[in-house]
Amino acid sequence: MTWKELGDPKYKDLIAMPNPNTSGTGYVMMTTIIQIYGEDAGFDLLKAIHRNVAQYTRSGGDPSLLAGRGEAAIGVSFANDVVERARKGFPIRFVAPKDGTGYEIGGISLVKGAPNRDNALKLIDWALEPENQKLGRKTARWTSSRTARRPSIPTSRVSRTPTSSTTTSGSTERPPFVTA
Repeated sequence: MTWKELGDPKYKDLIAMPNPNTSGTGYVMMTTIIQIYGEDAGFDLLKAIHRNVAQYTRSGGDPSLLAGRGEAAIGVSFANDVVERARKGFPIRFVAPKDGTGYEIGGISLVKGAPNRDNALKLIDWALEPENQKLGRKTARWTSSRTARRPSIPTSRVSRTPTSSTTTSGSTERPPFVTA
């Protein structure tokens, strides 16, 4: 199966897709097609696929649920949603588009000059703790790329952000963060 095949009229009213206005998954799918085919051909393909969509969903995982329930023949979702549904017994399988797939990487950052800096730093520290990274595997369908050891980062890409707390060494600097 390819993205181009989803534009074939034989799939009219058989596809469920996430709405790119309300779903990050839908936005990734849309931008994936544009990146693969270019702006003009990508939008032409999106129009062709649109003609075949029976339902747009607010969330990225819902198309796989609709396909699993038999309410749609094809549900466009991220692989993790499809695998989760299949594990729960829904009669669906994951098929990656042969012409390319998109992906997303979750992240956390501190915006310069934002209010509540101290609380934001506490959240970042909490989110990066290894034991809290494991919560994603238990409560959601994501995994962490964080390892127990600190990666080797060129010093030209590291910035230090001072905090109001003091470390055991007496330093008031936070651990390094990679900068763009």
